[in-house]
Amino acid sequence: MQMNSGSSFKTFIALLAVMLLLVATTAVARAQASRAATAASYFDRGSQWHAKGELDRAIGDYSLAITFDPQHAPAHFQRGMAHRIKGDFDGALADFSRTLEIRPDLAAAWNSRGAIRWLRGSHDEAIADFNHAIELDPRSADAWYNRGCARLGQKDFQAAIADFDQVIRVNKKHAAAWNNRGNARIALGNAEGALADFNQAIRLDPRRASAWSNRGNIRYDKRDWDGAIADHSRAIELEPRLVESWNNRANARRARGDLDGAIADYSRALDLNPGYALCYANRGVAWLMKGSIVEAERDFDQCRELAGHLPPHVVQRINRTPKASPIHPPK
Repeated sequence: MQMNSGSSFKTFIALLAVMLLLVATTAVARAQASRAATAASYFDRGSQWHAKGELDRAIGDYSLAITFDPQHAPAHFQRGMAHRIKGDFDGALADFSRTLEIRPDLAAAWNSRGAIRWLRGSHDEAIADFNHAIELDPRSADAWYNRGCARLGQKDFQAAIADFDQVIRVNKKHAAAWNNRGNARIALGNAEGALADFNQAIRLDPRRASAWSNRGNIRYDKRDWDGAIADHSRAIELEPRLVESWNNRANARRARGDLDGAIADYSRALDLNPGYALCYANRGVAWLMKGSIVEAERDFDQCRELAGHLPPHVVQRINRTPKASPIHPPK
């Protein structure tokens, strides 16, 4: 039987092409696997740097991971988290957005991008991102909490309370949710409900300075001067630069007649924040109560310069001073 040499050659060429294709495909697969393994290695090392607080090194390794695998969603996400901690909100926003292009089902990325958008002032977009996070993971306490904070910031107090309620259902030990629900309740005039929330926040997290400060404000409103002073003192111990607690402890000290202590606290608040107009007005009242008219006038003038006017309670106090006083209320 005679062989057809032309047909055999064509068959050989076809088989050779298939073999070459298989070799090329295998080589590509191996190269891709190698790049993926390299990306994973850089990501793991970046995560270790991240855990140690070495953020620049972490960002460098996450970036190398992305170079080897541009679709590596965890590297984009974790790099965004590192950027956020460093205060690079533009970098964080870009990374979270890229994460969502790769993994639109990642609730944590929606939540994190929402937090960045809120910090950048894009409030409606932030709430939209929190909504997506909640839709994807209804038990995400962080997403409910962040949306609650956003609604609190927009003065939508009832909606904020509803979100903080949901956080507490998911995690009854979420001290920040108790604390901020108290803030929303205060805004709606529910002082007793707020007091209960601040008490619970303190029980859950005794080192949360803002909860002590918030409870101190309620005690001040109830004319419990000693209780207010004690709470603001604890807040200051925990967070010595908490300006509002220095001012508010001074208010309580002034109310119970400790004018020197009040003036010292107001002065410390102004050291921390020289632009705090209300604090100048409050210290001016304390000087006025001591009979130190010149010092009072100086503080009132500083308040007017910063804020354009004096608060009503200060004007009322000035109007009750003797006629011979050089204090001049605004016209």
